[in-house]
Amino acid sequence: MAFAEATSDDNPRFIDTARPGGIIAAPTFPVRFFNPLFFAVFADPLVKMDFSRLLFGEMSLTLHGALKPGETVLPEAETLSLEDKDTGQLLRVGVRLRVGDELRTEGVANFFVRWKKRTRIQRLKLPAKPLVLGDERFSASLPIHEEQPKLFSVAGRDPNPLHLDDAFAKRAGLPGVILQGLCTMAICGRAVLAELTDNDPSRLKGLKVRFSRPARPGQVLTTRAFAPQEEEGAKRYPFIATNDVGDEVITGGEATLTD
Repeated sequence: MAFAEATSDDNPRFIDTARPGGIIAAPTFPVRFFNPLFFAVFADPLVKMDFSRLLFGEMSLTLHGALKPGETVLPEAETLSLEDKDTGQLLRVGVRLRVGDELRTEGVANFFVRWKKRTRIQRLKLPAKPLVLGDERFSASLPIHEEQPKLFSVAGRDPNPLHLDDAFAKRAGLPGVILQGLCTMAICGRAVLAELTDNDPSRLKGLKVRFSRPARPGQVLTTRAFAPQEEEGAKRYPFIATNDVGDEVITGGEATLTD
């Protein structure tokens, strides 16, 4: 319920404990368990990073089933690759979340760690396949409130000072604290469920985003989804997210929904 509040998610399936059968966790809730593992990977001496040099590039989640209150989960992570680039290191981390022997969520996160000689955050450039957008299916806007980074820091277990310390964020070349990328992703997922599934999380089987630039408290985040690509028993909707000055915060988003 705290995670739903931190991501501005009012879906009754996640917050209404009076519902028959009780509540379930939001589809992106597993990131609460993945974040501590990411920070454990960042502590590896081979990565040699500090938070002022860290950029979150991409996140993809494949969803096999919802988490329920009272379950015991086993989160796992492994470093898939660490590749040197001209301006830093590209780090790929694979994650899984199990309940007993049952796999509930799996995914891949791409991070970029800038070399120390770089003093200011620059836009992350990763190879991308062209995104072809068809007819718009919906546009949904939601304000990012001032306390949202702090709430998500607790609910999502993300202690990165870029989201909490204004002075630290400014030393890293930002105008101030920024919203966590995974919180931005969760807000987009909320919009997809509300607009395309009548708030039915069981239909969401995959969510993928590319973080183009950070969203900030006080901005309005607008998620726009477009005509889907048909797959066997599912549809894959491309989407983007922009802030209220027109900057693309998320590009190359994809939400896979069952029929």
